[in-house]
Amino acid sequence: MTFRSVHFFPQGADVYVQVGGAWKKAQLKNVDGASATTAAGDKVALKDVATISENAKTGMPDMIKLDVLHSASILDNLEVRFFRDEIYTNVGSVLLSVNPFKRMEYYTNDHVWQYAKASALALKNFDLPPHIYSTAKTAYETMLRSQGNQSVLISGESGAGKTEATKYVLQYLTTVSKGPDAEGGQSAIERMIVDSSPILEAFGNAKTVRNNNSSRFGKFFDIQFNGRGEIVGGKITDYLLEKSRVVQVAKDERSYHVFYQLCAGASDTEREKYKIGTADKFQYLQQSGCTAVPNIDDAAEYKDLLRSFNSCKVTALEVDAIKRILTSVLHLGNAKFSGAEDAAAELDGTEAVDTVAELLQINEGKLRGALISRTMSTGGGRGRGSVYKIQMKPVEAMATRDALAKGMYVKLFRWLVLKITENMIAQEGHAYTIGVLDIFGFEVMPVNSFEQLCINFANEKLHQQFIDYVFKLEIDEYEKEKLGIKVDYTDNEECLKLIETKGTGILPMLHEQCQLGGRGSEDQWREQMNEKYRKHAYYVEERKSRTDFSINHYANKVTYDTRGCLEKNKDQLNADLQELMSSSLQPEINDILTSGTAPSRRGVITVSNQFMASLTSLTTVIRASSPHYVRCLKSTEEKKPGIFDGVGLNRQLGYSGVLETIKIRIAGYAVRFGFSAFVSRFHMLLKGANVSTDKDAVLEILRKCNVNLEDKSQIAVGVHKIFLKSEETLLRLEGEREKIILHHVVRIQNYWRVILAQRLLVKLRIEEKKRIEEEIRRKKEEEERKKREAEEARLLEERKREADKKEDEEKQKDEASGAAPVALDQAAEAVEGRETEGVAEEDDSEITDVPRREMVYLPEPMLPSEDPSKPRADDIPKEPAEFSGWLCKEGGNTRSLGFAKMSKWTKRYFVLKGREIKYYTDERLTELKGNLTLSAGTCCTDIPVAQRKSLPTNVGSNFFQICSEGRTMRVACPRADDVKEWFAKVSLAARQIEGSADDGATKKVLVHLPDGSESVVMLKENQGAKDAFLKLAKKINVRGMQYFSLVETVQVNDGMYLQRVLSERDNLGVIKPSNRLVFKKVVFEEEMDPRADNGMLLDFLYTQAVNDLLSFMLPDEKDLVRHAALMLKIKEVTIDPVIHTRGFLTNQMHEYLSYGTMRKATRSKVDDWEAKVLNKVHDLEASGKTSEECKMEYVQMAMDNPAFGAAYYPVVWGKSDGTQVELILAVNCSGLHLLYRRSREFFKSFYYETIMKWGRSMATFNFTSQDEQRWEFETEQGEEINKFMGIYIKLLLESRLNG
Repeated sequence: MTFRSVHFFPQGADVYVQVGGAWKKAQLKNVDGASATTAAGDKVALKDVATISENAKTGMPDMIKLDVLHSASILDNLEVRFFRDEIYTNVGSVLLSVNPFKRMEYYTNDHVWQYAKASALALKNFDLPPHIYSTAKTAYETMLRSQGNQSVLISGESGAGKTEATKYVLQYLTTVSKGPDAEGGQSAIERMIVDSSPILEAFGNAKTVRNNNSSRFGKFFDIQFNGRGEIVGGKITDYLLEKSRVVQVAKDERSYHVFYQLCAGASDTEREKYKIGTADKFQYLQQSGCTAVPNIDDAAEYKDLLRSFNSCKVTALEVDAIKRILTSVLHLGNAKFSGAEDAAAELDGTEAVDTVAELLQINEGKLRGALISRTMSTGGGRGRGSVYKIQMKPVEAMATRDALAKGMYVKLFRWLVLKITENMIAQEGHAYTIGVLDIFGFEVMPVNSFEQLCINFANEKLHQQFIDYVFKLEIDEYEKEKLGIKVDYTDNEECLKLIETKGTGILPMLHEQCQLGGRGSEDQWREQMNEKYRKHAYYVEERKSRTDFSINHYANKVTYDTRGCLEKNKDQLNADLQELMSSSLQPEINDILTSGTAPSRRGVITVSNQFMASLTSLTTVIRASSPHYVRCLKSTEEKKPGIFDGVGLNRQLGYSGVLETIKIRIAGYAVRFGFSAFVSRFHMLLKGANVSTDKDAVLEILRKCNVNLEDKSQIAVGVHKIFLKSEETLLRLEGEREKIILHHVVRIQNYWRVILAQRLLVKLRIEEKKRIEEEIRRKKEEEERKKREAEEARLLEERKREADKKEDEEKQKDEASGAAPVALDQAAEAVEGRETEGVAEEDDSEITDVPRREMVYLPEPMLPSEDPSKPRADDIPKEPAEFSGWLCKEGGNTRSLGFAKMSKWTKRYFVLKGREIKYYTDERLTELKGNLTLSAGTCCTDIPVAQRKSLPTNVGSNFFQICSEGRTMRVACPRADDVKEWFAKVSLAARQIEGSADDGATKKVLVHLPDGSESVVMLKENQGAKDAFLKLAKKINVRGMQYFSLVETVQVNDGMYLQRVLSERDNLGVIKPSNRLVFKKVVFEEEMDPRADNGMLLDFLYTQAVNDLLSFMLPDEKDLVRHAALMLKIKEVTIDPVIHTRGFLTNQMHEYLSYGTMRKATRSKVDDWEAKVLNKVHDLEASGKTSEECKMEYVQMAMDNPAFGAAYYPVVWGKSDGTQVELILAVNCSGLHLLYRRSREFFKSFYYETIMKWGRSMATFNFTSQDEQRWEFETEQGEEINKFMGIYIKLLLESRLNG
């Protein structure tokens, strides 16, 4: 290895020469004193001639191994690799990345795993080429091995590829680390980490003259891991967003990407709602003359942005607020002012300002006023002085307009960063972190202002950290360990002191001028700097300018313009604008625009002070971690592929510290251990050697591993540490260590296998003994259960007989056919007119009037309205229905087993023709065995769930039953397709019979369905409830579904309705017009399957569940939000992110929330629920859940309620102390349930097994519970309650009898 020498170059030698700032290969023609001439005719100074590197011609993957070291050989090596599409090169542990300005093909997940699975030795030997994944792998595995925090520091000029490098590091970490909740892919946190990049780029990156995707802010992404190396969270810290870019954009540059994405990608609905035009319609965007960038699809990136919002848990309402703020900023830029230069400003048209007010939902008058006037006060703002308005001049009004636009955007950006961090930060703590720094590169612009000063200060700070880590600390350690190694390097500490020294530094002096208020100025700031630092080595006084000064940065000299720096350094809006930003009627907008820290009480908040503090915090975090460096280099200023700009790269290498890094890596030692740490890790390699000190132990370990201790180029022994030149020696030691550990592990495993086998044998013997004991116990319990159930069945049958007897007695006392409807009306009048004394459970304070619900809960009505003038699509065929086939028919009872009766099933040949079904012994119709007469009410149905357990297994699996004229025939079919055919043909026959009976119908009956739709049924004068039911059942095709009926309902004044199930003989003509006739399911079985393949049944179950839940239940907040979101998704089918936002449900919440919930809800609480429901329904939409799946979920949630499917009756319970309590009595398949009527809170349940007896009269209902307590209630619907109890007890008995 040789360093550059300029003493002698022979004629004809191949060399590097520097021409025009770039190094190139040449052949020397002659050397004349201090100059040389090349064969190409270039004459150069001898100092610009360098020895050629033979290694560089091959493109070395690690430049520490170059045979000749200087800038020319480094550039040559990089160029060779660049044109081989090898953009990554190592300098020891530092990675160089040259931006190729084209898409490379080695960033897939397959490549990630290729590096993740590679051994450390394979990477060290470059079996795989250098890659950003190698650096990420090193950081990740070092974290796990050392159990310490790591950081990946990515630096370079703007356009060098830092942002892309950051994304690749995050890609590696999120791919290799699988979080605890990941299922075959990325966890939610890992997806959030990846998807945060499009959001931060959209809002924080912009096109500049040097970079089409320039980061205009810095970020430190802290990835949080648990002890197993799984990602459990993340935290983002942002630094210095360039807010002036919102309102001022230089020629051929753009503002932030998100504005152009919104203008290009918004839908027509969004354009109308948010008043979005094309980018050239907005002053802030079109002023630079650049609104589009080649090869950037703003519309496609807008779609990615919306998807990323969803991944990062930014809710739909928050996205709505974000769009409103963004478009408000754009429209604000279109506001214009008129008036003479020194006169009061006036708005030149109000359209733009009024649009902003509408979008932000703020008072338009206040907004207009805040833009042209400012509130001032005397007395220091402590209430002792007066308050008055000052009219602004046009130039001041424009500055105020721009300040508001910048303030809103900065608030939005900071809120987004905090929102993403809050959503992804580890909830239960973390063990380690890997921080990834992506911060703005060093900048030299045509005009450099406050932003460039801060950006370059940050780069100085980070460069100092790099120097400290690579040079200072390294050399200090060599000196402390007395190794005698020296390397010269350039330190930038004095430059940093110039900028940041408290009180006297450039930025603190700027802060002081801001503190002076109106007395401070840029001129005073510049004069102070010139006075203080005129002779400073890093400060340059620009005598030819009244506004400029320069700093000799580590990278380059930069001249700064002081104009505008004071205003840019201030971070507070005036009081009027602050008040305006907190006055929106939309909570999400308020949350965004008021986020951040409270105003300081100790003076003006300045950007410079905050930035210096955040950088100090950042460097502290970095120093507490193990850093891994990535130096990004820009191949060309033209932003085109295939160009290697040697001049620009030579300049970048000059200030990157790469040359010095190579020197110190070559001269120094890559691996070092304290003696005690080395012995602690490799002590097993001593193999019993007798040593007295840790140092002796270290040397003995190295000897045993055949390390040559005399080779000082590979090993050095310090005072307290051992130093190794190459990691290969360390890897050899690690290999020997693993061999010994593996040997001991195998021995331990063998021992424990024996122990575990012995323990397993003992465990198996114990388990077998327990199994035998458990089997004996189960048999005994089964015998006792059968005895108990037999006794319960006997008692239930006895109670049923008593109830039936009482029912018959009561019916004899009833009035004629009109008595029952009158009783329902009387019950309703009694309920509404009753006055009872409240109790403590029924707090009536803060009661809200709840509107009646009117909404249809399905997107399409269950029964579409028909146009009588148009022919029906399902006209009934005139030819009589015919069908035949083999069926197994259930015969008479043959024997009993306990309480279950076993039936005989016989194979018969069935023939359907016209109005009759006949069945024979064979297909030749030899012997008729029976028949079934059909009617308009005949239907095929599934066999009830409770009865399926008793069905035989040897006659097939396709069971159904045919019901006609009170007779039910259960049959089994050999094929499922034949079942469908029997259903269809029997239905057709019934419709044909019905059609022939419809002639002469003159009476119209209006029937409602649970979803709110309605239908007219035509009846003859002599037809009643049964005929209406049958006609409607056919009309809506509910065949095959059980326990439906016509129910008379009447709404009462507290969100309740009373009901009465009609009997077959009821006369519909006596029902009051104000009462509703509803077709619904009235009995719900204990085991019910709301299958989605029966759409009509599911619709009935869903709509009835909605009505019952909203009328009678009181769900907790989590469930009520879920219920309402499911309802909204079902109703709307497709949820639109633009339409379904804040305000969509404002006047409809009573249609989605229960009466008990709405009754005590405040307006603010309802608004809060609206936001939660809308956000939840957008989550449902994003999950891909269909409307049918939502119905299923809603019904399943409703079925979890103890009172699901109940019939509800208002009752009054008389307590023992004489007070009365209004309750709701719910009767369903499980028992009786009591709810407080006013609050709908649950009170008590009584299951049928615990009810000993019950009774009713015309005005009461009572029962006695298992504990002998008698419960008596006043009610006019005792007969209805008794009826439903009888039905459910009968079903319970059948279920028990069938096992």
